Amino acid sequence: MRWLGNYLLEVSRGPWPRIYFIRHAHGFHQIGYEMVERGLAKSAREGLGVDIPNHLIPLSPFGRFQAEETRKRIGIEPDCIYASQLLRAMQTAQIIFPGRKIRVDPRLNEKDFGAAHLRSREELKELFPEQMERYIHDGKYFSSKAPGGQNYVDLYVQRHSIVDTYRRDWAGKTIVVVEHSAGMMTDRQLFEHHPHDKLMELAKSESIPNCGILAYNWPNVLWGWQRGKFRLKLARPPYKLWLADIEQVFAFWEQAMVELKKLRRKFA
Repeated sequence: MRWLGNYLLEVSRGPWPRIYFIRHAHGFHQIGYEMVERGLAKSAREGLGVDIPNHLIPLSPFGRFQAEETRKRIGIEPDCIYASQLLRAMQTAQIIFPGRKIRVDPRLNEKDFGAAHLRSREELKELFPEQMERYIHDGKYFSSKAPGGQNYVDLYVQRHSIVDTYRRDWAGKTIVVVEHSAGMMTDRQLFEHHPHDKLMELAKSESIPNCGILAYNWPNVLWGWQRGKFRLKLARPPYKLWLADIEQVFAFWEQAMVELKKLRRKFA
């Protein structure tokens, strides 16, 4: 009858909140990686022409467009909005939910890449050959690319405690969490109980775009109690609400180059 006691305890605490996880919109670090893809630079750092600290990377013009289009279509009024400490996440939250209080929580920060920040794989193989060898051998879930970096196990531990915060403070409410793609994949592991290999498969097959959304709801009238464990249900695969045509993308790219010059002067 132990399950009955656990069930009654959960019921006494009230239903879990409905939770919407939203990835931050397009940031300037992604412009650096896009330059690498176009053959314009060997690394994102070289493409940007400056080392912007990870927590100060702002949204690009395209990112601001994505967040604004998401604001127009999201159609929810959350009781609480959380965001990571990183500037691009806070800016995304402020655009989608203007005038609302944003609760900034460091547990939502992006996976720390350490010395790999804005570096290419080729650079890392040259600078940290032993670390990269372990990364290639062990896989991205269990290893980091460079000294000072986190793996997904670190991120799982980092995220676990904030789940209790959602449950304790917002029972039966609707909350929005604006964060980062690796963190959102870890959220999937926490809520959907995926083993690490399945999680890495989902990261490829159901990748989360900028301003991509993961919506979780109660799976049944018993407030989520299933097979002896409390669970939330993913409403649908990751989705986005913004659309853009190729002409818009090129226009945003030109604007981004103008803003990039200012960032180079600021962080030189």
